[in-house]
Amino acid sequence: MSHTGGVGRLVVVAFLVVAAVTGTVSATNQAETVTLTVSVVTADGNPVGSADVAATWDDGTRNVTTASNGKAFVDVPANATVRLDVSHPQYVRNEPYVVSNASERSVEVPMFPRGRIVATVRDSNGPVAGASVVVRQSGAIVASGQTDADGQFDTGAVEQDEYGVAVGERGYYRNVTAVTVDGTERVDIALQSGSVTLEIRVVDPHFSPPEPVGNATIQIDSVGEVRSLASGETTVRVPVNADLALTVTKPAYETNETTVRIRESDADVNLTLSRTPALNLTSVSNRVVAGERVAVEVVDEYGDPAADATVLRNGSEAATTNAEGRATFRIENPGQHELRARRDGVESDPVTIDALAGEQTAPPETTTAAPTTTTDTAAATETGSPGFGPLAALAAVFAAAALLARRRRRNE
Repeated sequence: MSHTGGVGRLVVVAFLVVAAVTGTVSATNQAETVTLTVSVVTADGNPVGSADVAATWDDGTRNVTTASNGKAFVDVPANATVRLDVSHPQYVRNEPYVVSNASERSVEVPMFPRGRIVATVRDSNGPVAGASVVVRQSGAIVASGQTDADGQFDTGAVEQDEYGVAVGERGYYRNVTAVTVDGTERVDIALQSGSVTLEIRVVDPHFSPPEPVGNATIQIDSVGEVRSLASGETTVRVPVNADLALTVTKPAYETNETTVRIRESDADVNLTLSRTPALNLTSVSNRVVAGERVAVEVVDEYGDPAADATVLRNGSEAATTNAEGRATFRIENPGQHELRARRDGVESDPVTIDALAGEQTAPPETTTAAPTTTTDTAAATETGSPGFGPLAALAAVFAAAALLARRRRRNE
């Protein structure tokens, strides 16, 4: 056999292999594509020509237009879920038509006369902007959105049918209006403002049962601020149909933030408020002799024993508290030592311990004699010699002379 003949046979074999593979791939591709025969009709079954059909599936799309007989052919992947959106100047569908597990078959897509709803929402002061509008047909949502600055909401094209138009806004009672659409329907919808009572109770979940927390501050979004009574309770008027953000605070307690959904009747809510984690270290004595042991006790924010708390002396670990929150350790060196307790990232305020070099007694108390007071005797008594004064002596002389003269006259 010649060398040239061998090469020729190899070329032929290779060509046949390539042809076989190509044929297999082509056959596979043809098997993966199916044709949907789409018929667009009115509710009465009449064909709708010139309807634009957009077919979409997971990784592809195709657009076709129906002929005068209302038919169009769409090639789609076999077994795919295909969504058919159909548009027409005179007819509309509220929902797309969905083909599941696509195969070679015909599908009929009904269309309905076009209609439209233009709703204007007002309250006692005029148009209400930003109100939520939901339009339903037999319970299914057909259109939704918010009113514009003029209080209007336009559904766009919808099927001519019966609808329920629900309007809601914070602070207003919900309004549901039935609308029959025969063309373009313009509807005025009135909203009424309102409020309900919200009962709030603030409790501390640490206790069983939870205990009330009085004098807590409750900040209510767009409403204001209230405080809980000693019973932990308070009441406040709040707008209907509102999601209210509540922030509860109190000194030495952790802040609690929550959202309460208010509808159109009185409501109540329990709010929890827990104390801020804290540690408190106390020592049996603040003065010890160096070399002696120090006993300390550590409690948490509720005054309960703080087990497994680390006791630090001058920043270094000295001991760990037991189940009763107690620990003892020795202080060897004289001087002042700072003690702290630490657990779960929480640290107590410092306590200072004085370690003395030896037994020391307090210096004796010195008493200061009270200053004596002197009496000014000169001021207390009259000045001069005791006895009669000069005038009294002179009077006595005259009296004696008169007595002597009287005796002489008697003797004569």
